[in-house]
Amino acid sequence: MITVQNVNKTFVNKNQEFSVLHDVSLEIPEGVIYGIIGYSGAGKSTLIRLFNGLETPTSGDIKIDGQSIVNINKTDLRLAQQQIGMVFQQFNLLASKTVLENVALPLKLIGVPKEQRQKRALEILEIVGLNDHDNKYPNQLSGGQKQRVAIARALIRNPKILLCDEATSALDPEATSSILKLLAKINREMKITIVMVTHEMEAVRRICQQIAVMESGKIVETGSVTQIFEHPNSAITKSIISESQLQNDIDAQEVLKEIKQNATSDSAILKLTFVRETVRQAVISEISREYPKAQFSILGGQLQPTIEGVMGYLIVQIQATEDLQEQIIKNLNTKQVQVEVI
Repeated sequence: MITVQNVNKTFVNKNQEFSVLHDVSLEIPEGVIYGIIGYSGAGKSTLIRLFNGLETPTSGDIKIDGQSIVNINKTDLRLAQQQIGMVFQQFNLLASKTVLENVALPLKLIGVPKEQRQKRALEILEIVGLNDHDNKYPNQLSGGQKQRVAIARALIRNPKILLCDEATSALDPEATSSILKLLAKINREMKITIVMVTHEMEAVRRICQQIAVMESGKIVETGSVTQIFEHPNSAITKSIISESQLQNDIDAQEVLKEIKQNATSDSAILKLTFVRETVRQAVISEISREYPKAQFSILGGQLQPTIEGVMGYLIVQIQATEDLQEQIIKNLNTKQVQVEVI
């Protein structure tokens, strides 16, 4: 569906060059929800803007359905862009127009008759759950409702691809959950490929099938949600996952901070990640029976649904000799539990 081949992007400002993307290659299959994640400044937004021609690469190629969108004429680019909708962090709605008028605007700009574009807008508003808000103005809507309007506007021309650039970053947790469910519904029922750029691993975990992790303008890791969470390879991926798992539990972070400050050689803090069938296994009970000389304390944990099934993690403190700690970690690995020493 989307093929990125050895793409580089450099901006020039006051005769100085700033390299933003470095030899990026990526393959996004048709029909998936694909997450591109990384910290601010990683190059995510620049990359996604290349997909619909808002930016052009300095070198390399980008193909949509096998057709290059680099160095093509304006007419062909406009035709390609009609197949791609985009949703931004800031909703970009026109305050002076109603919800219906905002959604129908792309059709108005290409000359679709009023009756036809209003009919289509009402159909899309029903899909996003705002069919009774068509005559309201943006200032009468909540943040989540505004984003639904923006999504409806992006869908009005029946695109094959929907690009979401930090689409949930400006929303509260409840609205974020609602928008993620809506995007999953759109992907499932309308068969639209969705590319979601975000710094929120929680959003990616909830609805994406595949993930690419970016750092300093490069792709450092790709894989399925399960692969990335179960076996993160890069330091940046491990950091993002750990932060996402603990960011909503301030108490847990404070406890960990205090424990790490007072840690000794006979103490280890482990993060144990469980996926698929291991979620239901009594791993801690088994390990504690196998190693009676070690003491185990559970500091925190969480179960997390993903599109591929439930996964979870535990933060555990072990009081044992260093040799015994190593034996326990090896044993946990044989039980298909991913172990990270915090």
